[in-house]
Amino acid sequence: MLTTQDDIIKTLFSSVDTDKHWKLLLQQLIRSLDARSARILVLNSEADIIQNSISINHDEGYFNQYINHFVNACPWRPELSSLPKGILYSTFLDFSCDQNTFYKTEFYNDWAKPQDIAHGLCGTVFKSEKHTLQLMLQRTHGQGHFTQEEQAASNKLIPYIQQAFQLREQFKNMQEEYKISKYANSVASAPFVVLTKMGQLYYCSPSAESILKSKHSFLYISENKLHFISPSTQNEWENYLSNLKDTPKIDTFFSPQSGRGKIQLTYLPETEDAYQLFKYSDPLIIGHLYDVTRITLDHGYLSSMYSLTPAECNICEALVNGESILDISTQKKVSKHTIRTQCKNILRKTGSNSQNKLISALLNGPAKQF
Repeated sequence: MLTTQDDIIKTLFSSVDTDKHWKLLLQQLIRSLDARSARILVLNSEADIIQNSISINHDEGYFNQYINHFVNACPWRPELSSLPKGILYSTFLDFSCDQNTFYKTEFYNDWAKPQDIAHGLCGTVFKSEKHTLQLMLQRTHGQGHFTQEEQAASNKLIPYIQQAFQLREQFKNMQEEYKISKYANSVASAPFVVLTKMGQLYYCSPSAESILKSKHSFLYISENKLHFISPSTQNEWENYLSNLKDTPKIDTFFSPQSGRGKIQLTYLPETEDAYQLFKYSDPLIIGHLYDVTRITLDHGYLSSMYSLTPAECNICEALVNGESILDISTQKKVSKHTIRTQCKNILRKTGSNSQNKLISALLNGPAKQF
């Protein structure tokens, strides 16, 4: 193992700016540990969805079976998730499922045995906000299990492997941000976010981030998702996302009933790369933001001109931003009856005979701030 350690470390750090050396890394690990095969699994941060994989000496058909079914039938996986990260564990020495029990499992008889896979080293070697990486090496029945000495020698490499993965992810993020920004700016010159089909925030342009952090924005980020301040608009948005068609050419607008806070949605084209390590398995959606900054009113003017209370001024501002009585009552945590009473008082004080005329007067009068 030690005779090839320098070569392995060189390969690791040559992989920082390209993914083409990960297969070479697996080949070197196989040779140095006298293993049958090896694979890297790239999963999401929760380690329950496989996003990508790289393998050496695995039949493609069997490997696809593993990805699609047997990964969850593997007797070591549940226990592996509870073990400390950054260590490779021996399937013969470190797990509660002993070898005789393993030989009776569906995983062994239907998947491992036909390939003459009997022993392994496996562990979670890297974890970040977006990814979990697991490294696995296998041996045949005739090769025997990995010894404690071999296990200890391989674990000396883990800090180098972790650092290489971390640097590769950072470099990949920079490449992704450049690619996304270039394409998004070719579509429109508006602030934008990048979302998954489930609505999770993947990337946020600096201008969009500034807007979303502003107290005057219709939108904000919570639990890594885009949210509208208005509950009714938020419901519209969630329904809209759930009904999105899975087509790479989608180019449409989410336009809420209030007319404020439009989002232009476009799928980000995928680039195929057989060696790509970090990639998202689902399509990414670019969302250009329009009319997402709230209209503000001069509360001092409203108070002096119409004798409106602070609560009534806030209601006026909500109304000009397209919020309904239900939205306002939900946000203020008061009854709709209370909000309606306050609206009647506002109409009386301002001399407006309808809510629409009140909104028009506010939008076109000196109370509107720019």
